[in-house]
Amino acid sequence: MTGFSSSRDDLVASLRAYTTHLSAQHEALQQLSSTTSHIRETLDAQSAPDISDDLVKRQNELEKYTALCEDAAQDESLIDAALDAANCANEELNAIARSIITIREDSRSLAEEIIHCQAECESLLKQRLQATSDAIRRSAQRRKLDAAYGPAVSHEIPTFMDKQQ
Repeated sequence: MTGFSSSRDDLVASLRAYTTHLSAQHEALQQLSSTTSHIRETLDAQSAPDISDDLVKRQNELEKYTALCEDAAQDESLIDAALDAANCANEELNAIARSIITIREDSRSLAEEIIHCQAECESLLKQRLQATSDAIRRSAQRRKLDAAYGPAVSHEIPTFMDKQQ
């Protein structure tokens, strides 16, 4: 066996292992995306949703994905090797490299989708917090008026029937 053949076999083995690793990362991102989408749907559909279980599940999925992404420096060197192998004449190496590039791009677009969905969830929660804050403020004003003038006071703006207000 020649040195070139051995190094090519090592590269093929490394890229196959990296493909498996990337597939696991992609699967973790898919689970995270699914949970985040479920949270968004729950927030959209219900006026008082309980998403605490989904948030715990999402946190666990984030921890799983984070654990899979710990060797980022090694990933970059393997990505560079895959990019070089994508231009190689060897069909096996070329196919593995294209697979890596495809999985990586799919993961990138999935991550962008997750970030977008997360932003929508945050927006929905901020709207709910603002509505709750406004309701509390109006309630406090109403209680102050009731304490000062009694419950018979109308809390709405008066409407005049004629133009001479």
